Amino acid sequence: SFEAPGAALRLTFPPDGARLAADGAPVTVKLSGGAAPFSVIANGSPALTGQHAREVELPYPGAGFSTLVVVDRNGRSDRVTVWLD
Repeated sequence: SFEAPGAALRLTFPPDGARLAADGAPVTVKLSGGAAPFSVIANGSPALTGQHAREVELPYPGAGFSTLVVVDRNGRSDRVTVWLD
């Protein structure tokens, strides 16, 4: 099936390389494109699955570097690495 060029899944927030002062609070994750449902993987472990919203609250994955990966129902993915205080 044909997909519009803008259909690529993107993790739009937090941006790659960002430093966030989360202080133990959930981290807001924003997505664009892709096809729901979405799964969010934090540091190699599933953190959220079956998500239909494009803005979700990710449970605090811990201080330091975190790699966040989002996967859509078609297996498309995007990833960012952030620093959490």
